[in-house]
Amino acid sequence: MIEDIISGLIVGILLLLIERLLIPTSEKSVKTNKPIEIIEPKKIIIKEKVVYKSGTSNDNSNLIIFFIVIFMGVALVNYIKYYNLIHFIIVFMSTAIGIMAVGMAGVCIRRGLRFRKDLNIMLVFNMLSIVVVPFLVWQARNASEGRKVNIELLKVQITQTEKISVFGDMSISFFLIYQIIGLAIIIIYMLTAFISNIYLVSLINLNLSSKLRGMWEFLNRNTSKMASKPVNNIAVGIIFLVLGYLMVSGIMLDILNSQTIG
Repeated sequence: MIEDIISGLIVGILLLLIERLLIPTSEKSVKTNKPIEIIEPKKIIIKEKVVYKSGTSNDNSNLIIFFIVIFMGVALVNYIKYYNLIHFIIVFMSTAIGIMAVGMAGVCIRRGLRFRKDLNIMLVFNMLSIVVVPFLVWQARNASEGRKVNIELLKVQITQTEKISVFGDMSISFFLIYQIIGLAIIIIYMLTAFISNIYLVSLINLNLSSKLRGMWEFLNRNTSKMASKPVNNIAVGIIFLVLGYLMVSGIMLDILNSQTIG
């Protein structure tokens, strides 16, 4: 009952903020001109012809494969050991990013400020991380239970017996590795959302003539390249979220397995 009330309040607040942000009003526009124009120096790239010896190339590729296998093995063991903690940190990060976006929306509405339309859409998109990412983490846990992957048993095997049967069952190994990759993709999405949030915060503070203007100009300059094109940010974010879902749910693994069998 309490959970339903809380979730209803969150959805209601998000819908109210979205309505206030996206419906046109006569409010003051937020200028998005860069406070300092930076002219990038021209770069001259000289291409050199490189000839690889076949023996050296094969040795390097084998070495790379070896390190990838070692890295994934270490990542798999640590994912099992810190399964709950990793999921908690991801949910906490997404919640912080979403709350940050909601806070910016509240400041804009209270101060009568408005971004241009594409920046408003990016702000709303970042607000949705408070809901979407926890859903993806829940999907990862639900997929593990659905495939009879007993994380607690695997954790006991690691901590007590120092043996892990997951390496003997390659289906479980691949499933968990795909989950790790999926969660890594989701984290990359959250980092892009955080950078775009910083960009929007810098715009708000520059237009409000806040203190520490030098800091806001610095942040604006260093985030504008990645966040000043909202359409690209949203498109990349959607791709990351879809890929993350396909990986953590095991759907991508099932698709690849069906292609292999076929």
